[in-house]
Amino acid sequence: MGGCAAVTPLTVEVSPGFFAQELPGFLEEKALPYLVVAKLTQTIQRRAAGIRNWTVVDEDYAAGEFFAKLQGWDKERRFVVV
Repeated sequence: MGGCAAVTPLTVEVSPGFFAQELPGFLEEKALPYLVVAKLTQTIQRRAAGIRNWTVVDEDYAAGEFFAKLQGWDKERRFVVV
């Protein structure tokens, strides 16, 4: 066998209830990709309704994105809407 090993990327899935500033900050500091299924609050609904550029995925789905700094966060983060 050669000296190369396959590396599988790790993505951390986070429950919306644990999405305070500390957790995404920690994951970003460690350069770990993460995914949160966000609670559909009025703020997120309003921002999603303002998306102008959508990428068609197939005949049923499209995806768009926006950036928002939510209460208690130190910076904006990317939201992807499907």
